[in-house]
Amino acid sequence: MVKSVVSKYKDLVGIYPMNKLTADKQYQYYLEVMSLLRAVNLNVVAISVDNASINRNFFVESLCGGQLQTHIMDSVSGQPIYLIYDPVHDLKNVYNNFQSRNV
Repeated sequence: MVKSVVSKYKDLVGIYPMNKLTADKQYQYYLEVMSLLRAVNLNVVAISVDNASINRNFFVESLCGGQLQTHIMDSVSGQPIYLIYDPVHDLKNVYNNFQSRNV
């Protein structure tokens, strides 16, 4: 999903159904989506994911080359793309974990 920073615009970019996501697959789809967004002249400012292990691996191994950074440089535009862990999903995951254990 893409969402504008300055307006209410948001749109679905792609849906990739699968039964086992890996950081490598996620990186492949990231490259496809970035190519599409460049083709329609949308500038990516940030990427937001929850704190799932696959998302962490995607950020660290695929985008940052083994050391987590706050941003990466877009190879085409030269502009930074900020990497954000969505805190709302993190809190939801903690809450649901405690609920499933009746805590």
